[in-house]
This record gives sequence, structure tokens and C-alpha cells, in this order.
Amino acid sequence: MDVILYSFPIIATIIFLGLSYSIYDRNSSYTEIADGHVIKMNSVRSAKIGGVSTFSATIKFFTKDKQVIVFQTDYNSSYTSLNAGDAVEITYAENNPSKAHVNWFFSLWTGFIILGFLGLLSLAISIFIISQF
Repeated sequence: MDVILYSFPIIATIIFLGLSYSIYDRNSSYTEIADGHVIKMNSVRSAKIGGVSTFSATIKFFTKDKQVIVFQTDYNSSYTSLNAGDAVEITYAENNPSKAHVNWFFSLWTGFIILGFLGLLSLAISIFIISQF
């Protein structure tokens, strides 16, 4: 029982430390902003979700040094409001501009929200278990 008692606070601490480092890394790396354009929507048929097509966007933008960067979003969605030709705001790392993201709340923060929820859940479980003793 002691192993279970002390494992949840340790798990919560590890998740929160990982979350803190990820947020720090994201905020210190993605310092540049550029205007980009969707040049193509990519349809991917997934057997995992019943053969439903999902979409990712291929986006082109220019860095502040006028370097042309083309990248594909690292997420797929069965619903997207993007179409070829749409303008989007991009955040990218100055030292690695090919590491770029669309500057949208969900594309930037979904992973952090999930990690934060798991950390809070682990913390709540540990507080509940400790309060029982």
C-alpha cells in the first residue's frame, strides 16, 4: 500500500516538471512570427478510424531572412477550417525555421492541456489517498 501511496505524488511531480520544461522550451524556441499561406490540403485515409479521411495542411512562409519554408502541419483532423490559399500566422524557431506551427490556440496548447490534466488528476488521487490515512 505504501508503494501506491507514494507513487501518485511522484507521478504528478514528474508530469508537472515535464509540462513546465515543455512550456519553457516552446516559449523560448518559437520566438518568431510570420505570415504564411496554405498551399495544399493533404487528405489521409486512416484505417484506425474507420477509413475516414483526415486532413493536414502544407504551409509556405518566409522567414525574416527571406528564406522560403514549406512544412506540413504535425496534426491531422477530420474537420479543418483551412483551405488552399488561406492566410495563417506561423510561429517558428529562429535557429530552426522548419520547426514551425500554426499560431492557433489548440495547435499550440493541446498537449500542454492534456499533460496538465493528467498531472492534476494524479495530484488529486494522491491527495485523496493520503487523506484516507
